Amino acid sequence: MIAASPGPAAALILRDDQADDWVPSELVDATAEAVPLGRDGVGKRGRLDLAFAPVGRTTRLVHGFATAPFVVPRALSVDPSWPEMAVGYLVMVTGGIVQGDRLAVRVELRPGAAVHLTTQAATRVYRAARNCAIQTIELTVDDDAYLEYWPDPLIPFADARFAQRALLRVGPRATILAREVLVGGRIARGERFQFQLYLAQTIAESLAGQLLFRDALRLAPSEAPLARAGALADFAVLGTVYLLGPHACWDELVETLDGALRSATDVLAGVTLLPAEAGVLARVLGHQTTPVLAALEGIRARARRSFGRPPAMPLRK
Repeated sequence: MIAASPGPAAALILRDDQADDWVPSELVDATAEAVPLGRDGVGKRGRLDLAFAPVGRTTRLVHGFATAPFVVPRALSVDPSWPEMAVGYLVMVTGGIVQGDRLAVRVELRPGAAVHLTTQAATRVYRAARNCAIQTIELTVDDDAYLEYWPDPLIPFADARFAQRALLRVGPRATILAREVLVGGRIARGERFQFQLYLAQTIAESLAGQLLFRDALRLAPSEAPLARAGALADFAVLGTVYLLGPHACWDELVETLDGALRSATDVLAGVTLLPAEAGVLARVLGHQTTPVLAALEGIRARARRSFGRPPAMPLRK
């Protein structure tokens, strides 16, 4: 579901204390359930704050703060086509996300910065016998800055309860490419959509606080089977990409991406304009992870070309 605001009257105002303590209404009772390490145990309330800015001809990490399970990454110059871009690998020292975790990631790109952020590997969300896991992500991209937020897939295991909210704050001349990839369980062992609940909210707003769009996804397999028409049918992987920025030719990019996705193999995909000409949304369904990731990489490559940026190169993990 995508909703848009036509003007500042419905602007979203998010205070600092709200960002880290967001709880969906249907998980309020679950958050009160006790967990073995306690709600304030080491690694249960992880926080990662990063700020990037141009320094000379390159982008550098100018501020970093982390609490377990996060660590502050290094800003690397490993993209051969765009050496001025900083590449950061978001690392968690735990094996995944577990019951009772409350994780908050905040990233700021100051004017003129260029950053590609990814993760070290897929993120596993383990079963929640009690409580649940919640993650908030806030990406603030100032004027003339460029961000690719490109994490690896998220895999909720059987009986997992997970909610995530991503807030994308974009300046008038800023660009954001953000993706999310959901894998419906440990597919190779026959586990498909056996989690209890998966909630994802993506909200985009201007730096002045005006709501651009809101996109929400709620999957609860025990309430309504997903392997049916009108839901996910027999697909097991869902990829989503948001392209935001001051692009003057979104219609042309939609046509380009639509043609490319129609010819992609082993996926079913669609692309559309976001409300208020904020950008483009693409979604890709697949039976396996690899074809979906390949289609998303194709979107990134074509988006870079359309934005007049250096070619997109695959990065080693």
